[in-house]
Amino acid sequence: MRISKVAEATGLTKKAIKHYEAEGLIRPASDPQTGYREFDEDDVVRLELIHTLRMLDVSVAEIRSLLAGEAAIGDALRQALQRTNTQIERLAEGRLILSSLVERGVDDTALLREDVRRLRQAVELSREGRRLHLADAVQRVFPGSFGRFMVLLHAPFFDIDLDTEEQRARWLRFVAYLDDLDEPPHDHPFFSLARVEDEAAVEAFLEGQSEHVARLLREEPGAIGELRDATVQFLRSLKEDPGARRRHAERLAASQNLWDSVGGRGDDAFNEHLAALNDDYRRYLAIGQRIREEAEREVGYGLAR
Repeated sequence: MRISKVAEATGLTKKAIKHYEAEGLIRPASDPQTGYREFDEDDVVRLELIHTLRMLDVSVAEIRSLLAGEAAIGDALRQALQRTNTQIERLAEGRLILSSLVERGVDDTALLREDVRRLRQAVELSREGRRLHLADAVQRVFPGSFGRFMVLLHAPFFDIDLDTEEQRARWLRFVAYLDDLDEPPHDHPFFSLARVEDEAAVEAFLEGQSEHVARLLREEPGAIGELRDATVQFLRSLKEDPGARRRHAERLAASQNLWDSVGGRGDDAFNEHLAALNDDYRRYLAIGQRIREEAEREVGYGLAR
């Protein structure tokens, strides 16, 4: 069988067949009269096997060892699978980064390299690395003792798993949102209004925060009751004390202004991102909202006032 017929039968090009011959993977006979290569059925079967293995990313060197009986096909296939998985992971990572850049409308070539570097680092962060990244971002927006309070308050929800491409894409959006936040002015009025006065009491509260969150997520009656009673007491103080209402309104306005000043669009965007990545946080927010609404109906006063 001439090489043109072999190419037609195997789907390989003549160049590829000659290459495999040069690599010693096939050894067709030669017609002594014409000098043409003569391939038999064994050569065709061998070429089809070579073609299949190359499609599976098995290297020529590995194929040579396989054909010589020096290596097991299972080992070669496992190695090829590992290489393919690595390539898929790299391509998926690249697609996530490209999607993030396109979604954000990045068009500054001078900043592109830094954006790509930052997003690549974010994708490769470990679970602990993601937790630390979130803690650093919160403390950058809320420096000082209040920032530490905010980090510890949210700490039970900073453990984020990225098991799906959708979660990884959402994580990159969260990272881009956090990294785009500006540094707050050090003399912003929110910091004086939110100053932690009794650090010992705050420490005591935060020590039990993880257990308190766990009890709420299990919807234990005791934990639900404690939060409901505290919310009712807070609402009553606002309803009955004009000074408390004024101070609360000042803190809310200052908090909103702080988020606006750093480009954060209030805390809703932060909560939305974190809730999308941590189902416990989504449930925690829903439980808190339900309890607040129940307390508002009992007291006859809403926080929106």
